[in-house]
Amino acid sequence: MTQKLAPVIRVDPNKCVSCYQCIHICPVKFCNDSSGDVVEVNHNLCIGCGSCIDGCDHDARLPIDDFEPFINALKEKEKLIAIVAPAVAASFPDSYLRLNGWLKSVGVDAVFDVSFGAELTVKSYLEHVIHHHPKTVIAQPCPALVSFIQIYHPDLKSYLAPADSPMMHTMKMVKAYSPLYKDQRFVIISPCLAKRREFDEVGIGDYNVTYRSLNDYFEAQKIRLSQFPETDFDNPPAERAVLFSSPGGLMETAEREVPGIRNRTRKIEGIHTIYPYLESLEKIIQENETPLIIDCLSCENGCNAGPGTLVREEPVDIIESRIRKRAEAHKGKYQKSNAKFLKKRNARQLEKTIDMYWKPGLYDRHYRDLSDNFKLKMPNQKEIGEIYRMTYKLKPEDFLNCSSCGYRSCEEMAVALFNQLSKPENCRHYQEYTAEKEAGESAKAQDELTLKDEKRKELLERIAATSERLYESAQNINNSIGSNITTLQAASESIRETAASMESLNLSTDEISGLLKTIRDISEKINLLGLNATIEAARAGETGRGFSVVAEEIQKLAANSRSEIGQVAETLKNITVQAKEASKQVHSNVKSIDETIQEYTHITQAVEYQNEEIKSLVDASIDI
Repeated sequence: MTQKLAPVIRVDPNKCVSCYQCIHICPVKFCNDSSGDVVEVNHNLCIGCGSCIDGCDHDARLPIDDFEPFINALKEKEKLIAIVAPAVAASFPDSYLRLNGWLKSVGVDAVFDVSFGAELTVKSYLEHVIHHHPKTVIAQPCPALVSFIQIYHPDLKSYLAPADSPMMHTMKMVKAYSPLYKDQRFVIISPCLAKRREFDEVGIGDYNVTYRSLNDYFEAQKIRLSQFPETDFDNPPAERAVLFSSPGGLMETAEREVPGIRNRTRKIEGIHTIYPYLESLEKIIQENETPLIIDCLSCENGCNAGPGTLVREEPVDIIESRIRKRAEAHKGKYQKSNAKFLKKRNARQLEKTIDMYWKPGLYDRHYRDLSDNFKLKMPNQKEIGEIYRMTYKLKPEDFLNCSSCGYRSCEEMAVALFNQLSKPENCRHYQEYTAEKEAGESAKAQDELTLKDEKRKELLERIAATSERLYESAQNINNSIGSNITTLQAASESIRETAASMESLNLSTDEISGLLKTIRDISEKINLLGLNATIEAARAGETGRGFSVVAEEIQKLAANSRSEIGQVAETLKNITVQAKEASKQVHSNVKSIDETIQEYTHITQAVEYQNEEIKSLVDASIDI
């Protein structure tokens, strides 16, 4: 069952650029999840070594401590006592005792030196060695290493020193031997982020406050430690255990009690050395090649340059000179004379003081098996092969093992992908392959685009030529239409004149008809006069015979006149009918011509508009 561990490192998603340097530098790698846009931390797998904070150039990885709760506790007037780790001399050289003065000025009742807890720790280790004869003892002052073993190598758990860290020795000492403070809460002035995990596991320790947080607060509040008095610690002074925060400090302190033990001690530190060492330690133990004590720390320069310190990037000689300076001062307290008997007396005095605060069982430490937190699924060869194909690793030269993804090898990256802790896009070879593929596709697309562009230009040239011809045709049509309209207009005028003449003809025929009627009437009267003359001639007898002949001729003339007038009238009638029909047809033709002229006008306007459009198309084609 997964056991939750307190977060000691946080990620600022606004600053993370997924450069994977945090994974590259992390000794346990799989506590990082780079499957999204930000590299997240799985706190239940993180050992809190703080390496990723160093590796992140973007300030996206940040430490977590209990500074804010500590300040709130001060405001609430909580009863507090402080313990201060020996690495304080590196971060606050020549002012660490003034730091005690500041702590007491803000309401902390007492301040204890963890260096004395380190003296007690050495005694606990040596008691274990003397009474239990272990094959090897892995020193456990470093909580990052303890977490590493508990989560990733529980098989080494039995070799961890079964005794508390110097900090825990100090707090247990206060609770057991200082009744005045046994119920008060502890604020731990610490160089380490992972100590929070130790306090939670053991159940002692309330506020883990790093030197870095304190210094940030001092700068923000313009607090100068030089303004506070040097205030000594409230517990007995340590001797050389003030070196405990330095690599080999345990070994050097134990040498005082057991001369020559350094020859049976392995001093080892730094993430690039200690974690590979622990990975192979079980095999070395089985071969009986291990030292008696493994004096190990996660940080390169020991706790003095822990992730919560101010000297993480300082040269080691500067750091160590500050610690050594303090160690010499503490040795002086116990070695006031060079006389041999005084040295022995001082050594006995130190031993007696240590014995006063040590008893069997008080500082025993037990460890948890946290391997359930590490539920990593291991792919089989077939599954790894599928992952390799997914990342286009098909040939030996495709396996770069370049660590660009943060992992040490392509195989380790494949395991991360199998557990969905990464994504193919994080692989350099995948990126290069897809980039090359995309470049090829882009080049192909560019070629196609060039071909299309050439075809487009050819088409545009054809369009331009066609447009020119259309424009010329449109101009011809326009000219033709203009000419036809002119002809129609002339025809319309001529027809209108004809129509007018036809109207005149109609009027003339009407007048002729009237005149013929008058002639007919006259002819009738002549015929009547001829008839009367014949009658009168008959009455006159022989005398009127000559007049009778005249009368007959007159009657014949009248009859002929009537006959001629009838024929003329019939002809005139036909002419009149035909003239009227012709007049109607002329008027109809005039109307049709007017409508045609109007349609031609519309066509002309449309052609002129089309001319402009075609001209624009021609100009555009030429520009393209």
